[in-house]
This record gives sequence, C-alpha cells and structure tokens, in this order.
Amino acid sequence: MNAKRVLAVACAAYAAAGLAQGAVAAQSPGSDRFHPASAEQARDSGVQMMAQSFGITPAAAASRMNVEEHAPEIVERIRTQYANRLAGIYIEHEPTHRLVVRLTGFQPVRPEFYRFDNGHAGSDQLMVDYRVGAERTLADLQRRFEGGFAGLKAQLDGLQSGYVDERTGQLVLEVVAPKIDMKAMVNVATTARRQQLADNYFGVGTRVVSMGRLANQAIKGSGNLDFLYGGVATQCTGAFTVKSVSTPVTYGLLTAGHCQSTSGSFNYTEALTTSPITVLAYVASKYDAASDISWASVSTNPVDAQSSFYNGSLFVTPGSRVSKAGTAVGSTMCHYGRSSSSVAGVCGTVQSTAYNPGSICAPGGTGVCSATYVAVDVPVATPCQQIDSGGPWYSNLTHPSGIHKAGDVTTGRCVYTSTDDIFGGTLNLQLL
Repeated sequence: MNAKRVLAVACAAYAAAGLAQGAVAAQSPGSDRFHPASAEQARDSGVQMMAQSFGITPAAAASRMNVEEHAPEIVERIRTQYANRLAGIYIEHEPTHRLVVRLTGFQPVRPEFYRFDNGHAGSDQLMVDYRVGAERTLADLQRRFEGGFAGLKAQLDGLQSGYVDERTGQLVLEVVAPKIDMKAMVNVATTARRQQLADNYFGVGTRVVSMGRLANQAIKGSGNLDFLYGGVATQCTGAFTVKSVSTPVTYGLLTAGHCQSTSGSFNYTEALTTSPITVLAYVASKYDAASDISWASVSTNPVDAQSSFYNGSLFVTPGSRVSKAGTAVGSTMCHYGRSSSSVAGVCGTVQSTAYNPGSICAPGGTGVCSATYVAVDVPVATPCQQIDSGGPWYSNLTHPSGIHKAGDVTTGRCVYTSTDDIFGGTLNLQLL
C-alpha cells in the first residue's frame, strides 16, 4: 500500500468513526499540516511563545521578533564585509535592540541605525554598534580552540564541550564533574588551577564552567518517528519536509542522523494525532564529527509531502531559511520536540554558532565532535529532553534553522545541526 493510499485510508477511518468534532478541528488553520496557520496567526502564536519563554511582555516579544526578522541579512553582510577584523558579533534587546560588532584594530566604524515597520503605526529600531580594539579575530580564536581542544581533554578532567564566546573573546570550556567531585567543582582553588591550565594551554583567556552531561536525545517512548534500533523500540522527532535535487525527485522528512533504524524504516505519526499515518524509508545521513542529520522518504509523489511543520503551537508554512552566517549570538531560536514541547514550543538564546559538544558524534554517538554546531540556552524549567532528537529549530516561529541533536536537562543547554548541511554533498536536498 503506497503512502497516498495509507493517508486516504487513515482519513476514511477517522470519518467512519464519526469524530465530527475532530473533523471540524482539522479544518481550522494551524490544526494540521494540510491547513497551516496564516502568517498573522503564526506571529500572534510566536509572540505568546516568546513572551512565555523569556518572561517578557507580549509587546516586548513582538518588538524582538520584528527586529530579529530583519537582522539575519545584516549579520551576513557584516560577517563578509569585516571578515578580516571580526572578533565577535551578538545581539541584545535590553535596554534597546543593539547588534554589537567587535573588531580588531582601532580604526573606528560609524554606527548604523535601522527602523523596521512593526505593522502597528510604528517601528522598532536596531542599532549596529561597532566596538574596536579587540585583541584577536574570531577566526584566530576558533583555530586555537579547534587545534587545542582534543589535546586539553587529556589534561583537564571532565572536559566535555566548549566554544568561543563572541561577547568576551574568551574560550569557554565546559567541564562535567563526576558525582564524587561535585564539591571540588565549586572549590575556588580547584577552579583557579583549571583556569590557569587552560589559559596557558591556549595562550588566550579562557573560562571554565561546569554543566551536566550532553546526550543525544533519542530514547524509548512516544514520538513522531517510531523505529527499532538493535531490537529496541526507539523514538525521535521529525523536522522539516524536503525533496531531493536529483531525479526522480523524492519527498521526505529530516531528522537527526543518530536516529538510526536497524530495519531502515520509520512509522511516522503526525503531530497532534495518535495513529501512525505512513511508513518512511531511510535514505541517507550526514552523521559525522561536523553534522548529525538524516532523512527518510515517503514517495516520489508531491502530494504525499506538505511544506508545513508543527512549531509546538500551530502548523505553519516555512518562511525563508536562516543560515548560520545570518545567526548572531544572542538571537532567539525556538524548537519543537515531542517530549519537551508537547504543549507549546520553547524559545532560547543562541550562545554559539561554532559549538563543540564533545564526544557524542559520528555513528555510535561516541566520536569526537567538531566546533560546527549551534548551541542554544533555553529556560531550565523547559529543557530539551529525550525523544526531541531530530525536531525542528526555527527563528521567529516559521524560519527553518536547524535539526535538534542533543541537550543537557540540568542547565537548559541545547544543540542543533544547521540546515546549511542539507545542501549538496551526501544529502543534496531542498526544503519544501
């Protein structure tokens, strides 16, 4: 039975059951993938989600969303224009919207001011604030970090992950302490010794912090994708729908690379439903030190794949994609995962666009990672959790950004692979 036939049978079964109320709900905008919410509904939902995630007023959330809707193009331009001087770039929203650009050298750069119409007879202003005098470029710091991270792990007990802090120019080293060593982790003398070791090793300023252990978040339980791994029932979350560039054009769904099905098939269940709709077939993955992403196909028939995705509140139509180059530290990213976002999507703040999550990469999930992932911190009360793996990360509720990889439930740290990685190469896909 092909996918189209399965969908038809499933719909017929619902109708035969006499679920009139469900049928009405299925027609309301945002209630299923065939009836995505309007742009206005998606924005209203996004304002509520962002306000709840950050504990701010709806008005402040709407202003932040409006600014971040326009910021990626500015960020990409600055990264290119000042590539030889760039020491860091980040966005902040209090007390005003400000995109801070740290540059080496002392040649001043005039600030820039932008106003974005907010659709309510007003506008929101973004200032681009260039700050000169940084000692080292971001590229230099990232080379030092990547070149020395593996070697330092042999000397610094518990070193797991890290990144270059674009706000300060420090290398951040995240240490996981054994349970028996928790007192030592907060001991000032112990912290100072670790700090000195790291500073000397890299030759630049570092910051050693403690956190929980990052884990790829697939586990037994309910989820969008049901499959067997080594005979064990396992679940993950689906992300965005895609199509192949090569012919014949094939349609399918993105998920995490570590969501591996032993049989090569996944039972797909649409969000907000409880019955499997169709079976997806594994096609290919990019699961290595730098990426954790794969896709499974539904068919070669375009009617079997809808471009809409569920953002934790509504089914929405994807907007333009946000690349890593267009993502600034401090910007807002939201995600949906069947476990952590079953009631509503969750938003957080980007900490790094060149994050190394440690040794949870490549087949088996125990290989060394590269500093190529995006790290986001969400509220500790709503952390990324098990079975979130493969779920969508997005900007302003509709703009695809990444595919969920890992998280630490104790600190709210989440990690995703950028959608940059689906183009060309092994996957060679396009977002629908």
